[in-house]
Amino acid sequence: LQRPKVPGLSDLGSELAGIALTVILLLDGRGLYAVALGLALRGVLNTVGNVAGCFWVCRRVLDLRLRWDAREALSLWRDSFYQFFTAIATRLQSRSDTFFVGWIVGPQAALVYGLTIRAHETVRLVTMHFVASVQPSLAHLDSDRNRERFREIVLTMLRVTAAISCIGMCGVVAFNGSFMRLWVEPELYGGLLLTVLVALFGYVGDLGSAQYGTLMAMGEFRKLCRVVWEGTLVRLPLLVLLLVLFGMWGAPVAAIAGALVQTLRASGAVAGLLEFARREKRQIAGYLLRGTVPLALLTALVVWSGVEPTSWIALFVTAGAFLAVELLLFGVSNPAMARRVGRELREMRSVRGSG
Repeated sequence: LQRPKVPGLSDLGSELAGIALTVILLLDGRGLYAVALGLALRGVLNTVGNVAGCFWVCRRVLDLRLRWDAREALSLWRDSFYQFFTAIATRLQSRSDTFFVGWIVGPQAALVYGLTIRAHETVRLVTMHFVASVQPSLAHLDSDRNRERFREIVLTMLRVTAAISCIGMCGVVAFNGSFMRLWVEPELYGGLLLTVLVALFGYVGDLGSAQYGTLMAMGEFRKLCRVVWEGTLVRLPLLVLLLVLFGMWGAPVAAIAGALVQTLRASGAVAGLLEFARREKRQIAGYLLRGTVPLALLTALVVWSGVEPTSWIALFVTAGAFLAVELLLFGVSNPAMARRVGRELREMRSVRGSG
């Protein structure tokens, strides 16, 4: 219904309730059951909230009466079929690494791997939530056949996604070792090489997430399903092979290969559907290089200099300073994007002030 506030509030409220229940049950000594019950509460509240919100908007706001239509139902089931198998492939990609690491390399390696990539996953959540927040607007523009504005938003979404991912992943590479030593036992940290490889996968995967959101907004469910399964079928066999040959470090290499296939195929599909010219493709490639190389060099300098905060306060201060330098460096290397962001922020402030 193109009303993101309803599912947004439902998602946020159910998430907070689930976390609160988990914390309460953990403090009460319920162990791992606290996690399961927290997830169950989140799922129930999210479902109830979204269904109730949908009925409220339909009946009270839009004055629509819901009715059954066999033809519409079949059309919906056809689209849902592709979305269902796309979701299966996505879950196989996101949940298989730790399982296969534990199965092939060993449970201790699975524990090390799972804990080491937690910071990467947090960055990816931010980028995926950003893409999801833009998706309803893209779907609205596509339904209105406003192709020029649609193309503009897609390019902006890709640039912002790349910026968030690059800045976040560089920060993880620079400080994941310190974070892990403060959070858990030092021997549970997988090392700098694993951190770098997973960060590279995260960056490539985040670029693919922007294309995923674009294809989803355009209703290209069949094409999206094919692209995601291509990446999955490359990743999973390669994952098993590389784990046998190289151990735990084979997992992110397989993930990078699968993400490259998926991102390139999705980018090609989006470029074809939106008829991007060769000049526009070169501009995007140049933007990605200008944004990535300086931040990667800055991260390498921090790692080489051996900056390792030994307390949580020192970590927050150092990481905050690093983020400030990253933003400054990104603005210098991409002045047009920095001006655009500044203009958008000024317009938002002016709207609030007039309100």
